[in-house]
Amino acid sequence: MRQRVLRIGVLVATLFLINVIARLVARLAYGDGTAEHLAAQERLAWLGWASVALVMAVAAWWWGRQRTPGEVATDLSFGAATAGLLYVTVGPFISGPPRFEEGLGGSIILLTIYLGVAGVGALLGMLLLIALGRDHTSRALRSYAQARSTRPHRPVRR
Repeated sequence: MRQRVLRIGVLVATLFLINVIARLVARLAYGDGTAEHLAAQERLAWLGWASVALVMAVAAWWWGRQRTPGEVATDLSFGAATAGLLYVTVGPFISGPPRFEEGLGGSIILLTIYLGVAGVGALLGMLLLIALGRDHTSRALRSYAQARSTRPHRPVRR
C-alpha cells in the first residue's frame, strides 16, 4: 500500500510541477498582456496540456506492464483527479493577481478539460501497451498458451 501511495504521489507532484512551471513562465516571461504575449501564453498552455498527456501516457505504459488494468486505471484516475484539483485551486495563486476571475463555472470547465486531457493521455498509453502485447493480461495469456502448448514427455511403453 505504501508503494502505491508513493507512486500516486509522484504522479501528482509531476503533474502539478508541470502546471507550476507553465504558469510561472507565462507570468514572468509573457505577463505584459500584449497580443504577442497572449499568443505566447496560448502556445505555452498547449505545451502544458501536451506535457500532461505525455506524462499520463508514460505512467500508463510503465505501470501497465506490471499491474492489472483495473489497478492502473484506479491509480491514474486518482492521481489525475488530485492533480486536477490542485491545478484548479492552488494554480491560480501562482499565476498572478486575477485569481478565479471565471468563477466556479470556469474552474469546473478547467477541471473537466484537465481530466479529459489526462484521460486521453492515459488511454493512449494503455492502448499502445495493449497493441504491442506488453500489458499484464497479454503476458499472462502468452505464458498460459506456452504452458498449454508444450506437452510433457511421455515414456514409450513396450
